[in-house]
Amino acid sequence: MKKIVLFLFICCIFISGFSDGFSIVRIYFKDKDELNNIVNFGLEIENMEKNSFISILNDKDIDILKSKHKIEVLSNADSIFDSFRGRDIKSESVYHTYEECNKVIEELVKDYSDIAKKFVIGKSYEGREITGIKISDNVNEDEQEPSALFMGAHHAREWISIEVPIALAQYLLENYKTDQSIKNLVDQNEIFIIPIINPDGVEWSMKEYKYWRKTRRPIGTSFGVDPNRNYSYHWGETGASSSAWNDTFKGEKAFSENCTKALRDFALWRKFDVSISYHSYGEDILYPYSYSNTVNAPDHDYLKKISHAMAEKNGYNAIKSADLYPAAGDSDDWLYSELGTFAFTFELATSFIPYDTQVDGICMKNVDSAIVLLEKIPEILEYKKIK
Repeated sequence: MKKIVLFLFICCIFISGFSDGFSIVRIYFKDKDELNNIVNFGLEIENMEKNSFISILNDKDIDILKSKHKIEVLSNADSIFDSFRGRDIKSESVYHTYEECNKVIEELVKDYSDIAKKFVIGKSYEGREITGIKISDNVNEDEQEPSALFMGAHHAREWISIEVPIALAQYLLENYKTDQSIKNLVDQNEIFIIPIINPDGVEWSMKEYKYWRKTRRPIGTSFGVDPNRNYSYHWGETGASSSAWNDTFKGEKAFSENCTKALRDFALWRKFDVSISYHSYGEDILYPYSYSNTVNAPDHDYLKKISHAMAEKNGYNAIKSADLYPAAGDSDDWLYSELGTFAFTFELATSFIPYDTQVDGICMKNVDSAIVLLEKIPEILEYKKIK
Protein backbone atom coordinates (compact mmCIF):
# COMPACT_ATOMS: atom_id res chain seq x y z
CA MET A 1 0.00 0.00 0.00
CA LYS A 2 1.36 3.37 -0.92
CA LYS A 3 3.19 5.33 1.77
CA ILE A 4 1.37 8.36 3.10
CA VAL A 5 3.18 11.28 4.60
CA LEU A 6 2.35 12.22 8.15
CA PHE A 7 0.37 15.30 7.18
CA LEU A 8 -1.93 13.37 4.89
CA PHE A 9 -2.33 10.61 7.46
CA ILE A 10 -3.44 13.15 10.08
CA CYS A 11 -5.84 14.71 7.59
CA CYS A 12 -7.32 11.30 6.81
CA ILE A 13 -7.97 10.71 10.49
CA PHE A 14 -9.66 14.09 10.82
CA ILE A 15 -11.99 13.76 7.87
CA SER A 16 -12.75 10.16 8.71
CA GLY A 17 -14.16 11.14 12.08
CA PHE A 18 -11.64 9.32 14.29
CA SER A 19 -9.71 10.88 17.11
CA ASP A 20 -5.97 10.33 17.52
CA GLY A 21 -5.11 6.95 19.00
CA PHE A 22 -6.75 3.81 17.69
CA SER A 23 -6.54 0.45 19.44
CA ILE A 24 -7.67 -3.15 19.20
CA VAL A 25 -9.51 -3.88 22.44
CA ARG A 26 -11.30 -6.72 24.14
CA ILE A 27 -14.51 -5.69 25.90
CA TYR A 28 -15.98 -7.89 28.62
CA PHE A 29 -19.66 -8.20 29.58
CA LYS A 30 -21.51 -10.13 32.29
CA ASP A 31 -24.82 -10.90 30.57
CA LYS A 32 -26.99 -10.11 27.54
CA ASP A 33 -28.32 -6.92 29.07
CA GLU A 34 -24.81 -5.52 29.43
CA LEU A 35 -23.94 -6.71 25.92
CA ASN A 36 -27.02 -4.96 24.51
CA ASN A 37 -26.02 -1.73 26.25
CA ILE A 38 -22.54 -1.94 24.76
CA VAL A 39 -23.86 -2.80 21.30
CA ASN A 40 -26.24 0.16 21.35
CA PHE A 41 -23.26 2.42 21.91
CA GLY A 42 -22.61 1.66 18.24
CA LEU A 43 -19.50 -0.50 18.35
CA GLU A 44 -18.31 -2.83 15.66
CA ILE A 45 -18.12 -6.32 17.14
CA GLU A 46 -15.62 -8.95 16.05
CA ASN A 47 -14.67 -12.40 17.30
CA MET A 48 -17.46 -12.77 19.84
CA GLU A 49 -16.72 -15.17 22.68
CA LYS A 50 -18.80 -16.22 25.69
CA ASN A 51 -18.30 -13.05 27.72
CA SER A 52 -16.15 -10.77 25.56
CA PHE A 53 -15.51 -9.54 22.05
CA ILE A 54 -12.93 -7.68 20.00
CA SER A 55 -13.46 -4.17 18.65
CA ILE A 56 -11.47 -1.23 17.28
CA LEU A 57 -11.85 1.96 19.34
CA ASN A 58 -10.35 5.40 19.44
CA ASP A 59 -9.03 6.79 22.71
CA LYS A 60 -12.11 8.91 23.33
CA ASP A 61 -14.50 5.95 23.14
CA ILE A 62 -12.21 3.82 25.30
CA ASP A 63 -12.32 6.50 27.99
CA ILE A 64 -16.12 6.67 27.79
CA LEU A 65 -16.68 2.92 27.95
CA LYS A 66 -14.07 1.94 30.52
CA SER A 67 -15.92 3.85 33.23
CA LYS A 68 -18.78 1.35 32.90
CA HIS A 69 -17.29 -1.78 31.36
CA LYS A 70 -14.12 -3.83 31.60
CA ILE A 71 -11.86 -3.09 28.63
CA GLU A 72 -8.49 -4.61 27.82
CA VAL A 73 -6.31 -2.80 25.28
CA LEU A 74 -4.61 -5.49 23.20
CA SER A 75 -2.52 -3.54 20.68
CA ASN A 76 -2.29 -0.50 18.46
CA ALA A 77 -4.72 -0.91 15.56
CA ASP A 78 -1.91 -0.40 13.06
CA SER A 79 -0.86 -3.98 13.79
CA ILE A 80 -3.82 -5.24 11.74
CA PHE A 81 -2.15 -4.03 8.59
CA ASP A 82 1.50 -4.65 9.42
CA SER A 83 1.90 -7.04 6.50
CA PHE A 84 0.91 -4.24 4.10
CA ARG A 85 3.20 -1.58 5.50
CA GLY A 86 4.93 0.10 2.55
CA ARG A 87 3.47 -2.29 0.00
CA ASP A 88 1.39 -1.56 -3.08
CA ILE A 89 -1.74 -3.64 -2.75
CA LYS A 90 -2.35 -3.50 -6.51
CA SER A 91 0.87 -5.27 -7.42
CA GLU A 92 2.06 -7.11 -4.32
CA SER A 93 -1.00 -8.59 -2.61
CA VAL A 94 -3.50 -11.35 -3.29
CA TYR A 95 -6.28 -8.94 -2.28
CA HIS A 96 -8.19 -7.39 -5.17
CA THR A 97 -8.80 -3.67 -5.42
CA TYR A 98 -12.06 -2.45 -6.95
CA GLU A 99 -10.37 -2.04 -10.32
CA GLU A 100 -8.77 -5.49 -10.17
CA CYS A 101 -12.05 -7.09 -9.17
CA ASN A 102 -13.78 -5.63 -12.21
CA LYS A 103 -10.93 -6.83 -14.38
CA VAL A 104 -11.32 -10.37 -13.04
CA ILE A 105 -15.04 -10.29 -13.79
CA GLU A 106 -14.39 -9.09 -17.35
CA GLU A 107 -11.76 -11.79 -17.93
CA LEU A 108 -14.04 -14.52 -16.61
CA VAL A 109 -16.90 -13.34 -18.81
CA LYS A 110 -14.57 -13.33 -21.82
CA ASP A 111 -13.21 -16.81 -21.08
CA TYR A 112 -16.60 -18.36 -20.24
CA SER A 113 -18.99 -16.26 -22.31
CA ASP A 114 -21.41 -19.16 -22.79
CA ILE A 115 -22.23 -19.34 -19.07
CA ALA A 116 -21.01 -16.03 -17.60
CA LYS A 117 -22.26 -12.47 -17.97
CA LYS A 118 -21.31 -9.20 -16.30
CA PHE A 119 -24.11 -7.14 -14.76
CA VAL A 120 -24.35 -3.79 -12.95
CA ILE A 121 -26.93 -3.12 -10.24
CA GLY A 122 -26.22 0.60 -9.80
CA LYS A 123 -23.59 3.19 -8.99
CA SER A 124 -22.06 4.29 -5.70
CA TYR A 125 -22.19 7.84 -4.37
CA GLU A 126 -18.82 8.55 -6.02
CA GLY A 127 -19.98 7.07 -9.32
CA ARG A 128 -18.41 3.61 -9.25
CA GLU A 129 -20.42 0.80 -10.80
CA ILE A 130 -21.52 -1.98 -8.47
CA THR A 131 -20.72 -4.93 -10.69
CA GLY A 132 -21.31 -8.63 -10.54
CA ILE A 133 -21.14 -11.81 -12.57
CA LYS A 134 -24.11 -13.99 -13.44
CA ILE A 135 -23.45 -17.71 -13.98
CA SER A 136 -26.05 -19.92 -15.66
CA ASP A 137 -26.40 -22.18 -18.68
CA ASN A 138 -28.61 -19.75 -20.62
CA VAL A 139 -26.87 -16.76 -19.17
CA ASN A 140 -28.36 -14.14 -21.48
CA GLU A 141 -31.91 -15.12 -20.59
CA ASP A 142 -33.91 -14.44 -17.42
CA GLU A 143 -35.15 -17.94 -16.78
CA GLN A 144 -37.71 -18.99 -14.23
CA GLU A 145 -35.10 -20.95 -12.30
CA PRO A 146 -34.11 -20.86 -8.64
CA SER A 147 -31.68 -18.06 -7.92
CA ALA A 148 -28.81 -17.51 -5.51
CA LEU A 149 -26.99 -14.34 -4.47
CA PHE A 150 -23.45 -14.17 -3.08
CA MET A 151 -22.06 -10.78 -2.05
CA GLY A 152 -19.01 -9.31 -0.37
CA ALA A 153 -17.62 -6.07 1.05
CA HIS A 154 -20.56 -4.37 2.66
CA HIS A 155 -17.81 -3.24 5.04
CA ALA A 156 -14.80 -1.65 3.41
CA ARG A 157 -11.98 -2.95 5.59
CA GLU A 158 -13.15 -6.57 5.40
CA TRP A 159 -10.99 -7.35 2.40
CA ILE A 160 -11.25 -11.14 2.67
CA SER A 161 -14.99 -10.81 1.99
CA ILE A 162 -14.13 -9.82 -1.59
CA GLU A 163 -11.95 -12.86 -2.19
CA VAL A 164 -14.43 -15.62 -1.40
CA PRO A 165 -17.08 -14.45 -3.93
CA ILE A 166 -14.37 -14.13 -6.60
CA ALA A 167 -13.10 -17.62 -5.75
CA LEU A 168 -16.64 -19.02 -5.94
CA ALA A 169 -17.14 -17.57 -9.43
CA GLN A 170 -13.81 -18.95 -10.59
CA TYR A 171 -14.54 -22.39 -9.14
CA LEU A 172 -17.96 -22.72 -10.77
CA LEU A 173 -16.71 -21.59 -14.16
CA GLU A 174 -13.46 -23.55 -14.19
CA ASN A 175 -15.15 -26.82 -13.17
CA TYR A 176 -18.31 -26.54 -15.25
CA LYS A 177 -17.12 -28.81 -18.07
CA THR A 178 -15.26 -31.35 -15.94
CA ASP A 179 -17.46 -31.82 -12.86
CA GLN A 180 -21.00 -33.04 -13.50
CA SER A 181 -22.23 -31.92 -10.09
CA ILE A 182 -21.04 -28.34 -10.74
CA LYS A 183 -22.57 -28.42 -14.22
CA ASN A 184 -25.89 -29.45 -12.70
CA LEU A 185 -25.80 -26.55 -10.23
CA VAL A 186 -25.06 -24.04 -12.97
CA ASP A 187 -27.63 -25.52 -15.37
CA GLN A 188 -30.42 -25.67 -12.81
CA ASN A 189 -29.96 -22.27 -11.15
CA GLU A 190 -29.20 -18.64 -11.83
CA ILE A 191 -26.24 -17.63 -9.69
CA PHE A 192 -25.43 -13.96 -9.09
CA ILE A 193 -22.14 -12.93 -7.46
CA ILE A 194 -21.34 -9.35 -6.40
CA PRO A 195 -17.88 -9.22 -4.79
CA ILE A 196 -18.00 -5.55 -3.74
CA ILE A 197 -21.24 -3.95 -2.52
CA ASN A 198 -19.49 -0.85 -1.14
CA PRO A 199 -16.88 0.18 -3.75
CA ASP A 200 -16.27 3.70 -2.46
CA GLY A 201 -15.46 2.40 1.00
CA VAL A 202 -13.20 -0.34 -0.35
CA GLU A 203 -11.23 2.15 -2.43
CA TRP A 204 -10.80 4.43 0.58
CA SER A 205 -9.75 1.57 2.84
CA MET A 206 -7.22 0.12 0.42
CA LYS A 207 -5.71 3.35 -0.86
CA GLU A 208 -6.12 6.02 1.80
CA TYR A 209 -7.30 4.97 5.26
CA LYS A 210 -7.14 1.27 6.02
CA TYR A 211 -9.52 1.24 8.99
CA TRP A 212 -12.44 2.60 6.99
CA ARG A 213 -15.65 0.55 7.28
CA LYS A 214 -18.58 2.60 5.95
CA THR A 215 -19.65 4.20 2.67
CA ARG A 216 -18.13 7.56 1.69
CA ARG A 217 -21.15 9.86 1.33
CA PRO A 218 -20.52 13.22 3.11
CA ILE A 219 -22.74 13.72 6.15
CA GLY A 220 -22.11 17.10 7.76
CA THR A 221 -18.46 17.13 8.79
CA SER A 222 -18.25 13.33 8.69
CA PHE A 223 -18.51 10.65 6.04
CA GLY A 224 -20.38 7.44 5.48
CA VAL A 225 -23.03 5.04 6.69
CA ASP A 226 -22.69 1.41 7.75
CA PRO A 227 -24.49 -0.26 4.83
CA ASN A 228 -25.24 -3.36 6.90
CA ARG A 229 -27.28 -1.27 9.32
CA ASN A 230 -29.09 0.58 6.52
CA TYR A 231 -31.72 -1.95 5.38
CA SER A 232 -35.29 -1.24 6.38
CA TYR A 233 -36.37 -4.26 8.42
CA HIS A 234 -36.47 -3.05 12.06
CA TRP A 235 -34.02 -0.36 10.95
CA GLY A 236 -32.23 1.41 13.78
CA GLU A 237 -33.72 -0.54 16.68
CA THR A 238 -30.63 -2.26 18.09
CA GLY A 239 -26.90 -2.45 17.51
CA ALA A 240 -26.71 0.66 15.35
CA SER A 241 -25.61 4.19 16.04
CA SER A 242 -27.42 7.48 15.44
CA SER A 243 -24.10 9.33 15.33
CA ALA A 244 -22.59 9.96 11.92
CA TRP A 245 -19.12 9.68 13.48
CA ASN A 246 -19.70 6.11 14.52
CA ASP A 247 -18.65 2.96 12.64
CA THR A 248 -22.17 1.54 12.86
CA PHE A 249 -24.03 4.72 11.87
CA LYS A 250 -27.40 3.57 10.52
CA GLY A 251 -27.95 6.54 8.22
CA GLU A 252 -30.58 9.26 8.34
CA LYS A 253 -33.14 6.78 7.03
CA ALA A 254 -33.30 3.24 5.74
CA PHE A 255 -31.83 2.79 2.25
CA SER A 256 -30.14 6.18 2.38
CA GLU A 257 -27.12 4.75 0.54
CA ASN A 258 -26.77 4.16 -3.17
CA CYS A 259 -25.38 0.67 -2.62
CA THR A 260 -28.19 -0.54 -0.36
CA LYS A 261 -30.83 0.97 -2.65
CA ALA A 262 -29.21 -0.76 -5.62
CA LEU A 263 -29.16 -4.12 -3.84
CA ARG A 264 -32.77 -3.61 -2.69
CA ASP A 265 -34.02 -2.91 -6.21
CA PHE A 266 -32.02 -5.78 -7.68
CA ALA A 267 -33.35 -8.22 -5.07
CA LEU A 268 -36.93 -7.01 -5.51
CA TRP A 269 -36.59 -7.78 -9.20
CA ARG A 270 -34.91 -11.18 -8.85
CA LYS A 271 -36.40 -12.44 -5.55
CA PHE A 272 -33.51 -14.68 -4.57
CA ASP A 273 -34.19 -18.05 -3.00
CA VAL A 274 -30.92 -18.14 -1.05
CA SER A 275 -28.06 -15.77 -0.32
CA ILE A 276 -24.77 -15.45 1.51
CA SER A 277 -23.28 -12.12 2.59
CA TYR A 278 -19.56 -12.36 3.39
CA HIS A 279 -17.97 -10.41 6.24
CA SER A 280 -15.01 -10.78 8.61
CA TYR A 281 -14.13 -11.97 11.14
CA GLY A 282 -14.97 -14.74 13.66
CA GLU A 283 -15.54 -18.02 11.77
CA ASP A 284 -19.32 -17.92 12.22
CA ILE A 285 -22.31 -18.71 10.02
CA LEU A 286 -25.22 -16.47 11.04
CA TYR A 287 -28.89 -16.82 10.19
CA PRO A 288 -31.92 -14.52 10.85
CA TYR A 289 -32.96 -12.79 12.91
CA SER A 290 -30.24 -10.28 13.58
CA TYR A 291 -32.41 -7.54 15.10
CA SER A 292 -33.62 -9.39 18.21
CA ASN A 293 -32.27 -12.08 20.52
CA THR A 294 -35.77 -12.68 21.92
CA VAL A 295 -37.65 -13.21 18.64
CA ASN A 296 -36.98 -16.19 16.37
CA ALA A 297 -37.60 -16.26 12.64
CA PRO A 298 -40.62 -18.36 11.54
CA ASP A 299 -38.19 -20.77 9.86
CA HIS A 300 -35.66 -20.69 12.69
CA ASP A 301 -35.19 -24.44 12.99
CA TYR A 302 -34.77 -24.97 9.27
CA LEU A 303 -32.40 -22.03 8.89
CA LYS A 304 -30.39 -23.53 11.72
CA LYS A 305 -30.34 -26.91 9.95
CA ILE A 306 -29.02 -25.40 6.70
CA SER A 307 -26.42 -23.37 8.60
CA HIS A 308 -25.12 -26.46 10.34
CA ALA A 309 -24.90 -28.30 7.01
CA MET A 310 -22.70 -25.52 5.63
CA ALA A 311 -20.67 -25.41 8.84
CA GLU A 312 -19.77 -29.07 8.43
CA LYS A 313 -17.67 -28.01 5.42
CA ASN A 314 -15.83 -24.99 6.79
CA GLY A 315 -15.78 -25.83 10.51
CA TYR A 316 -17.48 -22.57 11.51
CA ASN A 317 -19.89 -21.98 14.38
CA ALA A 318 -23.52 -21.84 13.19
CA ILE A 319 -25.67 -19.52 15.30
CA LYS A 320 -28.67 -17.23 15.13
CA SER A 321 -27.26 -13.80 14.32
CA ALA A 322 -28.74 -11.93 17.29
CA ASP A 323 -27.57 -14.64 19.67
CA LEU A 324 -24.06 -13.59 18.71
CA TYR A 325 -25.06 -9.94 19.10
CA PRO A 326 -28.13 -7.94 18.01
CA ALA A 327 -27.78 -5.65 15.00
CA ALA A 328 -30.86 -4.27 13.29
CA GLY A 329 -30.98 -3.17 9.67
CA ASP A 330 -28.79 -5.86 8.12
CA SER A 331 -29.20 -7.38 4.67
CA ASP A 332 -30.15 -10.86 5.89
CA ASP A 333 -33.15 -9.77 7.94
CA TRP A 334 -34.45 -7.66 5.07
CA LEU A 335 -33.96 -10.34 2.40
CA TYR A 336 -35.56 -12.99 4.58
CA SER A 337 -38.50 -10.99 5.92
CA GLU A 338 -39.39 -9.04 2.78
CA LEU A 339 -38.61 -11.58 0.04
CA GLY A 340 -38.47 -14.96 1.73
CA THR A 341 -34.80 -15.39 0.88
CA PHE A 342 -33.00 -17.89 3.07
CA ALA A 343 -30.19 -15.46 3.82
CA PHE A 344 -26.97 -16.17 5.72
CA THR A 345 -23.90 -14.23 6.79
CA PHE A 346 -20.43 -15.76 6.90
CA GLU A 347 -17.95 -14.13 9.27
CA LEU A 348 -14.74 -15.22 7.59
CA ALA A 349 -11.35 -16.03 9.09
CA THR A 350 -9.74 -15.43 12.48
CA SER A 351 -8.37 -11.92 11.93
CA PHE A 352 -9.38 -8.64 10.35
CA ILE A 353 -7.03 -8.95 7.38
CA PRO A 354 -5.65 -12.50 7.02
CA TYR A 355 -2.12 -12.85 5.68
CA ASP A 356 -1.78 -13.47 1.95
CA THR A 357 -0.69 -17.04 2.63
CA GLN A 358 -3.99 -17.77 4.41
CA VAL A 359 -6.34 -16.46 1.74
CA ASP A 360 -6.44 -19.51 -0.55
CA GLY A 361 -7.30 -21.85 2.31
CA ILE A 362 -10.04 -19.55 3.59
CA CYS A 363 -11.50 -19.30 0.10
CA MET A 364 -11.36 -23.04 -0.55
CA LYS A 365 -13.32 -24.14 2.50
CA ASN A 366 -15.90 -21.38 2.12
CA VAL A 367 -16.44 -22.16 -1.55
CA ASP A 368 -17.22 -25.70 -0.38
CA SER A 369 -19.82 -24.31 2.03
CA ALA A 370 -21.38 -22.17 -0.70
CA ILE A 371 -21.68 -25.28 -2.88
CA VAL A 372 -23.60 -26.94 -0.05
CA LEU A 373 -26.13 -24.10 -0.09
CA LEU A 374 -26.55 -24.40 -3.86
CA GLU A 375 -27.05 -28.14 -3.52
CA LYS A 376 -29.70 -27.53 -0.86
CA ILE A 377 -31.85 -25.29 -3.07
CA PRO A 378 -34.28 -28.05 -4.22
CA GLU A 379 -34.76 -29.14 -0.60
CA ILE A 380 -35.29 -25.53 0.49
CA LEU A 381 -37.87 -24.93 -2.21
CA GLU A 382 -39.71 -28.08 -1.25
CA TYR A 383 -39.66 -27.02 2.39
CA LYS A 384 -41.12 -23.62 1.48
CA LYS A 385 -43.83 -25.30 -0.58
CA ILE A 386 -45.08 -27.63 2.13
CA LYS A 387 -44.50 -25.62 5.31
